[in-house]
Amino acid sequence: NRVLEQVIHNSLLSQEVKRNGIGISQEELNEALLKAETGYSEDSFQKQLDFEGLTRKEWENIIENNLLINKLISNLVNSKVSVSESEMHRYFEENESKFHKGEQVKALHIMVETEEEIRTIQKELQSKQKDFSALAKEFSLGPEGTDGGDLGYFEAGQMPEEFDNVFKLKINGVSDIIRTPYGFHLFKVVDKIEERKMSFEESKKQVEKILLEELQGSAFQKWLVQLKDKSEIEIKYELLEKIK
Repeated sequence: NRVLEQVIHNSLLSQEVKRNGIGISQEELNEALLKAETGYSEDSFQKQLDFEGLTRKEWENIIENNLLINKLISNLVNSKVSVSESEMHRYFEENESKFHKGEQVKALHIMVETEEEIRTIQKELQSKQKDFSALAKEFSLGPEGTDGGDLGYFEAGQMPEEFDNVFKLKINGVSDIIRTPYGFHLFKVVDKIEERKMSFEESKKQVEKILLEELQGSAFQKWLVQLKDKSEIEIKYELLEKIK
């Protein structure tokens, strides 16, 4: 029954796409295809398609259909839903405990390819021949190296788990050598901000997103029911029995 219901929904939505003249550009499709493939090597992506029993053309058609349906829902449903400032304030006040910023650290970072390089840098830091920023500019392969290794502020969970021990360092503390698949790392903590509750202004975008998702979901279900009620749907149960 769930599969049958999904087939009905998909058929209705596809018809509405055509009826409302919804379309996407080749550029939009290419961008979506590229995004869906990101993270796969060419070989592993093809293996995934084979596992799912899809040709590349069938997969592209699925992506295109999803884009069309998303645009349909955005135009006919989501665009008509909005959240007022008072609704956001009320939600924030009733759920204030959900909105907080975890402990943050501001750190400098050095990354190099070999253990020999990182140990040489570590010795220079210990002998205080050069400061951390100067060594980061000179040796670090990370994109922030040109800024003296400055990563800015980040919370636990925003960086690879290998770096979690950085939060245990005191201000001006330097980490032990950390090894990851990317290379060898050193961190220096230059500032810390304790965990705290967020203000309404800080939480506003997050609150709006939560409320919009709830309202849009409810509006879509209502719209879909209305669409089904005004449609003529014929189900050939004898064919379903044969499939079973």
